[in-house]
Amino acid sequence: MGETSVEKIGGDVYKVFVDITNPKVAPTIMARAAQNGVVRPDLMTLEGKSVEVLAASFIDNREIYKVKPSVTPLIDQKDLKRILVRNGQPGKTTRTVMYLVKGSGAITVAYDSVKGGKASKTIELR
Repeated sequence: MGETSVEKIGGDVYKVFVDITNPKVAPTIMARAAQNGVVRPDLMTLEGKSVEVLAASFIDNREIYKVKPSVTPLIDQKDLKRILVRNGQPGKTTRTVMYLVKGSGAITVAYDSVKGGKASKTIELR
C-alpha cells in the first residue's frame, strides 16, 4: 500500500484515495494465468463500522485528477467493499483507487494477492 489521502466533499461524504503499489518486476497475476482462470483474482477490501461505499474507481494519476477531475470508469461490482481485481497489479506500477464513502470513523483498506502477498492501511475519515 502506498500513500493515502481523504478529501471531505460535504456532510459525512468523503473521497478516499489509496495507492496500490507493486515495486517488483513481476505482476501479481500473470496474464496467462488470468486468461485461463488458474489463480484466484486479487482481492481489495474496505472495512469500517459505520461506512457505506457509494462508488469506486481506478484513476490514472491522483495529482492530475485533483487539479483537473475527469470522468473515470466506475468499478462495476455489486459489493464495493470487496472488489475482485481480475488482472492483478502490473509490475513496477502504482495505481490509485478512489472510493466515494459515506460515514465516519476509521476505515481499513486491504489488498490480498496470492503472489504479491497482503497489505493494508487504516485511514481516519475527517
